[in-house]
Amino acid sequence: MGRLAEELECRRESIEAGQCQLGNALVYLDLVRERVLSAERYAPKGLLEPAVEDLLSMEILIVRAQQQFQKVGKMVMA
Repeated sequence: MGRLAEELECRRESIEAGQCQLGNALVYLDLVRERVLSAERYAPKGLLEPAVEDLLSMEILIVRAQQQFQKVGKMVMA
């Protein structure tokens, strides 16, 4: 029975590592968004709006990936 527990623990750690990396990506994404919004004050009107929209799209994709990891984690641990 020890091997099964060890295998489940390895799977759990792998899922948590993926979640952690996605969480770090969200932090960097937030930093980039703040920089773009700061630069937007000095750029011609509308120039950086597509970049802000792209950042929002990336954030949504990352959160969806985190949700998928969470579902997989629940399935693995069940």
